[in-house]
Parts: sequence; structure tokens; C-alpha cells
Amino acid sequence: MVVKFQRRSPEQNASLLRLLAEMDDGDVLDCHDPQRAWNLFYTSDLSLVESVYPMRRVTTTSVDAHYLSPATKTMLHQKNRLMRSGRLDSR
Repeated sequence: MVVKFQRRSPEQNASLLRLLAEMDDGDVLDCHDPQRAWNLFYTSDLSLVESVYPMRRVTTTSVDAHYLSPATKTMLHQKNRLMRSGRLDSR
């Protein structure tokens, strides 16, 4: 089964906060219709979140431990890849 998730890191969090601080929300504030203002706000913020935290996919199987989350499985896959290439010790 393929599971989608968004991995988060401190660097991504800082990037999102910087982008939100730089965002121009004049069109939202100038809008007099509350529903339209909310839609504008939601779509602009959602696009920022999706650009900073892209969706990742990982395949889970029935032999995986029940406590193994998609994020943990991705980190283990990355660790194994680095170990095989010799860029990480096995300690």
C-alpha cells in the first residue's frame, strides 16, 4: 500500500515562516465578501504549504512493524542508502 505524507524539518518550518512574512495579503484585506476573502487566503496559504512541504510517498507492506510510521520508514531508507554508498558509519 502506498502512503502519502509530508515530511517536516526545522529548515522547512523556517522557510514557511519567512514566506508567510513576505506574503502580500492586500487582495484578501481589500475583499469585502468574507467567503471570497477566506477562499483567497486559503488557496494562497495552501499553495505555500504544498511548495514547502511536498507530498512524499512510501510503500508499506504487511511485514512492516505496526509502529513503523511512513516518516520513520523513509528515514531508515535514507540511512541505508547512505550506508551502502559509504557516506555513513554503521555505528
